[in-house]
Amino acid sequence: MLGKLIAAVIAIPVLLIAVIYGLIISQGPQERFSPSETSRMDYSILTKADLSGMPRVHNFTARDSALLPYRLYHAASKESRKIYLLHDIGWHGMALHRLATSIAYTGLGDVIVPDMRGHGASPARRGAVDYPGQLEDDLMDLIKQTSEPGDAIVIVGYSFGGSLAIRFAASHQSSVDARYILLSPFLGFNSAVNRADADPLLHPLSRRITGLELFDTAGLHIGGEEIALQLAYPESLRNDPLGYTATPDITWNTLSSLDPKGVLGPGLKSMNEGVLVIAGQQDELFDASKYKDEISKYSSNVDVEIIGNADHINLVNSPKILAIIQNWLSM
Repeated sequence: MLGKLIAAVIAIPVLLIAVIYGLIISQGPQERFSPSETSRMDYSILTKADLSGMPRVHNFTARDSALLPYRLYHAASKESRKIYLLHDIGWHGMALHRLATSIAYTGLGDVIVPDMRGHGASPARRGAVDYPGQLEDDLMDLIKQTSEPGDAIVIVGYSFGGSLAIRFAASHQSSVDARYILLSPFLGFNSAVNRADADPLLHPLSRRITGLELFDTAGLHIGGEEIALQLAYPESLRNDPLGYTATPDITWNTLSSLDPKGVLGPGLKSMNEGVLVIAGQQDELFDASKYKDEISKYSSNVDVEIIGNADHINLVNSPKILAIIQNWLSM
C-alpha cells in the first residue's frame, strides 16, 4: 500500500509536467500568416519617415555589462528635465524620432530614446531578454547613467512601451520619482480597452502562454526563450529595406517583461503625480474611449486626451500631441 502511495505521489507531478509541456508544444509559432491574419495598418509611416537630423547612437552599460543603444536629443534651451521615450514592441526608437525632435526643440527637456533590449538594428538576440523584468532594470540603468541628481524625470511610453512604464512604476517608483505619460498604452490581453474588431497584428500563443505561466507558478522557470507572441507584419514591411529591423517574434521572457498582468494596479497607483493618457480615436488596437474608466479603477488622478484623427501608428506624429504634453507638464 505504501509503495503504491509513493508511486502515486511521484507520478502526479510528472503527469502534470507532461500536461503542461504538452500545452507548450501544441502551439508553435507560424512561419507566415494568411491575409486575414495579417496586420492591415499603414507601416509606411515607419519605413518612409523623415529621419533627417537623427542623433547618433550612444550606448549605456546595463547591469549585466551589455552595451545597449539610445539616442539623445538635446533640448533647445537648458532645462533640468530628462524625458525618456519608450517605443512599441516589435519596432524601435526610430518611430519616435519626430516626437523626440519636437519635444527637444521646444526646450521641455533633453529627450532620451532607447531601443529596448532585443529590438533595433542589431540586437544580440532579437526578441529576447534574459529574465522577466530585465527591461525595467535596463531602464533604471539608463536613467542612472543619463540623468543628474535634481533632474525631473518624465517617462513617456507608447503602446507596449506604455505597459513597460507601468511595470517600471510598480517596481522602481520608490527609486525614481517620475511623471508618466502613456500613449495608447497596452493594458493587458484581457483589458476592456482592447477592441473586439482589432487589427490582427498581435498573435499571442495562448496555449503556450498558459503552459509557461503554469511552469512559472510552480517555480519551474523554464521556457523563457520560447516564442510566446508573434506580430503579423505585412510583406510590405518585411520586404522593406528597414524590414530587417523589425522584431516579429517575442519570447516569453520579453513578453513577461512587457505585460502588465499582476502589476497594473500597483503600477498606476505608484504614479504619484498622476498620469496622462493620450490615444487616437481611430486606433486600430485599443478603444480610446475606454481608457478613462479602466485606469480610474486604480488611479483617481488620470487625464485622458483623445486625438480625433489619429490611429495607432501615426498617433506619435500627430501635430496635436506636443501641445498636450506641454500643457500637462506645465501643470
